[in-house]
Amino acid sequence: SIKIKLKAIKSAEIVGESNQLQQMFKNIIDNSIKYAEKKSLLLIELKNFKNNSFILTFKDKGKGIPNSLIPRLTERFYRVPNVKVKNIEGTGLGLAIVKHIVMRHGAKFKMSSILGQGTTTTIIFKRK
Repeated sequence: SIKIKLKAIKSAEIVGESNQLQQMFKNIIDNSIKYAEKKSLLLIELKNFKNNSFILTFKDKGKGIPNSLIPRLTERFYRVPNVKVKNIEGTGLGLAIVKHIVMRHGAKFKMSSILGQGTTTTIIFKRK
C-alpha cells in the first residue's frame, strides 16, 4: 500500500556494475517499504548537484530512526533494536551491502532521520 513517486532529471549516467547498482537500489527501496507507514509515500528524487555530480535521495514516511543509531545501520547484521519492528524479516545485511556498493562506485552515502517523520537515504554520484 506504499506509493512510490519518482522525480528525476532527464538523463544521468552512472558508470559501474549494473547488477551491483540494481542490488543497491533494490535494498534501499526494500528497506523504505518495510519500515514506512501504511498508505504512505516513498519519494525517489534524482537531481543535478554541485561540483559535476548528481544526488539521489529516497525519502520515506516511516517511524524514523534515533540519530544515535544511524552510524550503526551499515554494520553487517545490525538491526534497530525496536520491539515493534521485530516481526519484519531481514538479516541486517541490506544497508551494509549498499554502503560497499556505493564505495565501489566512488559515491558518497548518507542517512538522516527524524523520529515520527521518516528517513532519507542520500547517494551522491560523480558524473561520467
